[in-house]
Amino acid sequence: MNGKLKEMLIFLLISIALLSGCRQNEFETGIVSSIDRYASVMSSVPGFPLEALLPEGGDSSDYICLWETDKGEFLFWGSDWKVSKQGSKATTTGGIIYWSALTEDGILAENARIDLTVKRADTGRIASRTSIVIEYGDDGMFRLGDGPD
Repeated sequence: MNGKLKEMLIFLLISIALLSGCRQNEFETGIVSSIDRYASVMSSVPGFPLEALLPEGGDSSDYICLWETDKGEFLFWGSDWKVSKQGSKATTTGGIIYWSALTEDGILAENARIDLTVKRADTGRIASRTSIVIEYGDDGMFRLGDGPD
């Protein structure tokens, strides 16, 4: 095999290996909330309600949602009205999870990044990822912002 052909074959094999590791999202996910803004003094909810957008027509049990935040913590609010702290990482199969700006040491977090990874329940393969920020305004209210740059 001559040198040029060998170089081209090596380049082709490396390109195939690199491209096979780069997968696109299976679907576009997002993070939504039922409220526009949140303040920790609001008594109607224990935190900022967040929900993963999953494919239309899909069963939420087909997916596992892995939530992570760099500030604050996640909360579950059960049908028994009890709130349970989840910390900076939480796992759901759809539905609402709450983000609280209060940290375990009682400090109020300001801007926070929320990362969501959605995996297929049957294979564990990552189906989609997204991130948003929760911004603290001068008015003392938290709002969903665009994803981090």
